Amino acid sequence: MEPATAIDVQVPQKEFDEAIDNLTKLKKNLNGEENRKILDWITPIDDSSRHNDTLNRRQPGTGEWLLNSTEYQNWLNTAKEVLFCPGIPGAGKTILSSIVVEHLIDRYSYNPAIGVAYIYFNYKVNAHIKVDELLSNLLKQLTRTQDSLSNYVKDLYDRCKGIQPSRAEIVKALGAVVASYSRVFIVVDALDEYERCSEFLGQLFEIHKNYASNIFATSRPIPEIRGIFERHEISLIELEIRASEADIVKYLEGQILHSGGNIVRKNKTVVIDKISELAQGMFLLAHLYFETIKTSRSLKKLNEALEGFTARGKSSASAYDNTYQAIMESIQGYGDIALTETAFQVLSWIICASRPLTKAELQYAIAVEHPDEASEIDITNLSDVDDLVSYCRGLVTIDERSNVIRLIHYTAQEYFERTRMTWIPNSHSDIAKICVTYLSHDTFKLGPCSTYKEFWQRLQSNALYEYAAKNWDYHIRGSADGVEKPRELSMNSDVDWFTRRVEMIELVINLLSEEDIRLSCVQAMFTASQYGFYSREYIGRVTGLHVASHCGLTLVTKVMLAGDGVDLELADNIGRTALLFAAEEGYEDIVRVLIDSGANPEAKNSSGEAAISLAIGNGHESIVQMLIGIGVNLEVKDHRGQTPLFIAARNRSDSIFRRLMESKSDIEVANTEGKTALMAAAEWGHEMIAEMLIKSGASVEVRDKNGDTPLIAAAGRGYEVIAELLIKSGASVEVGDKDGETPLIAAAGRGSEVIAELLIKSGASLQAKNKDGETALWKALGRSKWGVSRMLIDRGADLKVKNKLGRTLLSQLGYSENGDDVRYLVEVLINWEDEDNYREMMLVSAKYGYEDIIRLLVEKGVGSTAFDGEDGQQLFWNAVRGGYAGIVGLLVEQGINLDQYNKAHAPYDDVITPLQVAIGNKDQGMVRILAEKGATLGANSLYMAFKSRNRDIINFLMENGVDLQTRDIKGRTALSVGVSDYWNYDEGALELLLEEGTDLESRDNKGRTPLLLAVKCCAKRQRYYEDNTLKIIFLIKKGANLEARDVYGQTSLSIATWYGDEDLVRLLVVHGANLESMDNRLQTPLSIAAENGHEDVVRFLVEERANLQMIDEEGKTPLQHAITNGHEDVIRILTAKKIRREY
Repeated sequence: MEPATAIDVQVPQKEFDEAIDNLTKLKKNLNGEENRKILDWITPIDDSSRHNDTLNRRQPGTGEWLLNSTEYQNWLNTAKEVLFCPGIPGAGKTILSSIVVEHLIDRYSYNPAIGVAYIYFNYKVNAHIKVDELLSNLLKQLTRTQDSLSNYVKDLYDRCKGIQPSRAEIVKALGAVVASYSRVFIVVDALDEYERCSEFLGQLFEIHKNYASNIFATSRPIPEIRGIFERHEISLIELEIRASEADIVKYLEGQILHSGGNIVRKNKTVVIDKISELAQGMFLLAHLYFETIKTSRSLKKLNEALEGFTARGKSSASAYDNTYQAIMESIQGYGDIALTETAFQVLSWIICASRPLTKAELQYAIAVEHPDEASEIDITNLSDVDDLVSYCRGLVTIDERSNVIRLIHYTAQEYFERTRMTWIPNSHSDIAKICVTYLSHDTFKLGPCSTYKEFWQRLQSNALYEYAAKNWDYHIRGSADGVEKPRELSMNSDVDWFTRRVEMIELVINLLSEEDIRLSCVQAMFTASQYGFYSREYIGRVTGLHVASHCGLTLVTKVMLAGDGVDLELADNIGRTALLFAAEEGYEDIVRVLIDSGANPEAKNSSGEAAISLAIGNGHESIVQMLIGIGVNLEVKDHRGQTPLFIAARNRSDSIFRRLMESKSDIEVANTEGKTALMAAAEWGHEMIAEMLIKSGASVEVRDKNGDTPLIAAAGRGYEVIAELLIKSGASVEVGDKDGETPLIAAAGRGSEVIAELLIKSGASLQAKNKDGETALWKALGRSKWGVSRMLIDRGADLKVKNKLGRTLLSQLGYSENGDDVRYLVEVLINWEDEDNYREMMLVSAKYGYEDIIRLLVEKGVGSTAFDGEDGQQLFWNAVRGGYAGIVGLLVEQGINLDQYNKAHAPYDDVITPLQVAIGNKDQGMVRILAEKGATLGANSLYMAFKSRNRDIINFLMENGVDLQTRDIKGRTALSVGVSDYWNYDEGALELLLEEGTDLESRDNKGRTPLLLAVKCCAKRQRYYEDNTLKIIFLIKKGANLEARDVYGQTSLSIATWYGDEDLVRLLVVHGANLESMDNRLQTPLSIAAENGHEDVVRFLVEERANLQMIDEEGKTPLQHAITNGHEDVIRILTAKKIRREY
């Protein structure tokens, strides 16, 4: 029976097509959006901008020595090798790392079986990042380059429900993804700049040992880092990195050509020879030397500078220190004091800023003037950013892609950390003054923004706003306690330190006293962070005292308290008093000052949190001790029923918890979810706290509202020590939660063999089921926990168990990445006479390529049922996708339909066959087998072959009766199929088809040429897939006939007009499409647009002077069609234009 069509069921073709389009579009968009959501959930980190910035600084032709070295070639061509490249500071390690990454990407980007991932460490950007985030970064990079997301990753996302996974889960997911590649290359630059290097390498080496991964790593030559490799018994290739003289020469030649002055250019040979000699294999020194001399004004000055570059120390560190010293002295020696001040100001900002600054932020920071001179940024006072950089004589560089300005190297940062008080001693106070001055400008006197859109516009038009609002207090604290003193060269050298402090306090008091300015500052402090957007409605009651307490400004707080009418209990919009602000942020001195001034230590915010709760939640032990000392209520509850003891147990505040226990806090108080402190400790894995509670008599059988006990919580999270402690203390091993999940089921789902073994030995039932009929073994298999699964099977778990839906254990193997473990379970179950097991066993065996097991099952007679319907279809697809030729042949012998269609695997609207999948996989062997077994060879297959660029498959198809004019069921040639591909535009495949001689004007069953098909495709999909427009441009450039008509008489312009795609209509008209072409109904494009109410298209066609009076077969003009269909806007356009033309 043929499937029903739109005509059969009397549905208008337009509605039918739109329904199908919408369903397909929805599915595709949902899949893409879901994948992006999962990748963003893995980690928001993206090292690509860092990689591109680094690569762009490479001088062409450099680094070839590394790529051509024997060590690198051995590493590249041998699986599971580690290449460790130590190098002195400034030798160019990061540049060379980027060259290696780019070489790997260029070499393997077209090979989906090989993965490449990289991490660039940086002393200021990611030195403090967690190891889990780095592993997640690698996972994301290797996941997003696959054709589809790993099922394991999707399953992990579903199980975690938006919460970040544990390290064990990340490592397992990373292992699963790495295992899916034939080889993986991981490049790690600057290990020495990461403070948790040993911990990270330990995790990386575990991946390396278990999977086919190659590691390339760079570092300074530090024995401790070399020792990490030795402790993990890593066999490695070692190659020292030094800037080769040839590379330094190429670098200098390029720099002289692009930025050297005339004097330097005329003395090119001398400059190159001298700097190459002095650089000592360090790119950074070569750069610094050149930056210092590149604009020399005379030969004498050039020679003096070159002679001055003498590396007096033997080590690279002393060479750098001497060079940085010389550069700073040369900046100090500028004849123009204003120029020197600007350079020092730039360096102050870059060295002391809490984060890297953008170009615009630095420009605005330098442009801020004294408050008595200007109350706004004078745009004419903005410096050119390249000039600001040049004043610093090579110490500063711009990362163009990330748009930030930074020091040239971490050795410069280290130098200034040692010498800042010599060169820029007053930097923090200067920056703080600029920030406060900027925040006091007139534009912020308008008060906070009402909407996020307004706030975003304010951020965009005031470049320093966000940084200043979030960091003015940081710089004030940085200048506190008299550490900073005026620099001799400072413009304010005549003002003593005390006067400067008084001026700063006055500026801050003024900022915090004026409500509109204060709230504008507060809005940016809290918005665009974890707090979300805060309008006046939410921050309107934040006082100056609140801000001073929140920011830890003790002296400002004292000054404010000395004023008249200060209300210590005044709360902001969410109930926070000044004391609560200070307690939450951990400012002990301010808490003491406020309490001494009479602040209520028992006050609560709108969430019911008292000062002691906030201090415990944020780990501020000294404040907690102070509050306990003055006798605050230790049983105070917030709105979630959490006491201070519960919060300490949850947050693993061991010393705070011990102090609360000593103060006799109640250990059995439960929160609103029924959880006690012991439950919190069990859920969060806090062993010492759990032990203290149990020894103090806490109930081990307490149950929360979900029915969880502490043992279920610990077992389900893999906390072995706590689980053992609870079991030894008499906790029940059989009690389940509301869903029937016992501790053993929870432990199995987590994959904890130790806890599961402990529970079984303590009497836990292997056969216990949850409400869905799932046992511990079922749960373990479903989450691919193979270690605990094998253990449960060995202990006698029921292998015949079925859940409430009648599914067997084998149904749980769909997401498994481990073929050996799957085979183990299949072999355990193979001899059981169970039809359900057999059917699922067939599907699993086809997925993993177990031909012998399938043959055995066929001998058992499974073929009579397993090859029917969806199961048979899925079985065959598993074998084809896996490339298992033997299984495919066996299934064909059993009567599988070779031309079965499966839309679930189609990359676009048209159905796709197993043969086309094999072609897409470039599996020549599978293509031959399927063809020999009788698969239909057609236009779709030929297009897939051209798309795969596999000449052997193309030749094979053409040798077996498929030619360029072969047509599919719709009468389309391979070219027509290609332009009809909604989702993927492959110009290379289309170009290749035309080169082979395919007909550009071939027609399908409805008379549509490739151009007509492409226009329809584009008009229906353009808003979602911009590449569709490129198909049309490609075909037009190749000479496609714009006036070709289909069986309905429609031209390309008619079709574009019918769909109302204005952009496409414009494109076709620009390329010469006939405005007055008529279809079989004698309708012109304008008539079609008017009839369908496409206002924008009508307006464009009228402006192009399309004929308003053309009459179609119904005797109607475009205006009459618009009137008949009630398109008022179109009527207005047509009547207005008609009047003007007649006039």
